[in-house]
Amino acid sequence: MAAPAQHRARAGRGTAARLQHHLPLLKRLEARGLLSRHRRPDDERSVEVTLTEEGHALRERCAHVPDTIAEAMGIDAETMADLQHVLRRVTASATGYAEAR
Repeated sequence: MAAPAQHRARAGRGTAARLQHHLPLLKRLEARGLLSRHRRPDDERSVEVTLTEEGHALRERCAHVPDTIAEAMGIDAETMADLQHVLRRVTASATGYAEAR
């Protein structure tokens, strides 16, 4: 069963090095039946990663976790969104710096 487009991930240009770091995790998740990986027929260099039904079920069961953590830390939704934005910027900056070296 194919997942809707918003649940698919595709590696684009410049992500090959980062993808290599994620490969062991992807293989473990695939072995547990939580996702599937398939080469794209229109571009065999690309791999499409899709959650399986079991993967979607796990995602649903864990959906409350971020809110529970934020609540336990006393962080409201707006502050959490701001924090996520800042952390993504820091990660992108650090990744860009590391790739440039």
